[in-house]
Amino acid sequence: MAYNNRGVEHYKLGQYQCAIEDYNKAIRMKPYDSGNYNNRGAAYTMLGQYQRAINDFNKAIGLKSNYADAYARGGIYLLRGNKELGCPDAQKLCALGNCKLLKWAKGKGYCR
Repeated sequence: MAYNNRGVEHYKLGQYQCAIEDYNKAIRMKPYDSGNYNNRGAAYTMLGQYQRAINDFNKAIGLKSNYADAYARGGIYLLRGNKELGCPDAQKLCALGNCKLLKWAKGKGYCR
């Protein structure tokens, strides 16, 4: 937990590579913790490493199907022009209580 927490602090400071290094350590210690993968995915997103981010969000969802934050991968899909994957993620995220992505996607005409 300490590595994940330190990773979060690095993330908040915009030190995304340092955050990833801490999340890697956290994952080695707790490979079944969906939060570690989600957090690393967020850091990869900030570095523009979108496929790595998607892989981590997929792992987080695989470990915990209702892990709402990981469905933010829909934003990556939508920005890359993939409505078929992005819209269902935005809808699932909304069903889990966060409708910001879906509202944005509807406003852009990406999703219905």
